[in-house]
Amino acid sequence: METLKHKPYMKLKGKMKENNIIANDLAHLLNISSTAVLQKINGQSDFFLSEATKIVNEYNWKYEIFLN
Repeated sequence: METLKHKPYMKLKGKMKENNIIANDLAHLLNISSTAVLQKINGQSDFFLSEATKIVNEYNWKYEIFLN
């Protein structure tokens, strides 16, 4: 199992569930694989600022979803 770089993004997971958004939706938005999205969400890698910006702009969310 890969070492975590950070805690999982629980606020992001909650927002995704609340809005019926799946990893594949974010993958399409960010032009990366759904596996890469899941690794980022679950703490195995991290989002680039540009990716976080795309997410908050697309869904009109706040950056605080990336704070644990």
